[in-house]
Amino acid sequence: MDAKLCCTNWSPLEDRHIAETRLNHIFKLFGKIQCFSMDVIGKQIGPAYVHLVLHSPTFGNFQIFQTITPVEPLLQKVVHRFYASRFMAPIMKFLIFGETVMFERDLNIWNHKMYRNNPMLLMEESSLKKFRKWYAQFYTVNSKSFQLETNTNW
Repeated sequence: MDAKLCCTNWSPLEDRHIAETRLNHIFKLFGKIQCFSMDVIGKQIGPAYVHLVLHSPTFGNFQIFQTITPVEPLLQKVVHRFYASRFMAPIMKFLIFGETVMFERDLNIWNHKMYRNNPMLLMEESSLKKFRKWYAQFYTVNSKSFQLETNTNW
């Protein structure tokens, strides 16, 4: 089964603490037969709350809520909550499994990321730079940051 992501759009809203992304997923069998599609509207409210509304003509509507709570430096508690009608339970189990696999893959990337002031990005990644600029509003010069200790005078 092939999955195609198209019509992606990310933008901050008038309420400066909210950003929105719109996606359309199309799933095809053998790259030819369209099985189903899904429209996703995601709202990030500040740095700690994400609300996804998913609509599929085949499966109906469901929602995902994600909360991110800082526990200590470089440690966060992330909770995902999935809501759908009862008949969607088997499909939701599959989606939760998929979300878990993707999240674990993302963890590996997050744990080894490097922050660059002016990263080289592909055209498809232009929204990443906008998102980083939007996200920076939640931090000030007084915010604690992780500084790698480079002093070897021990």
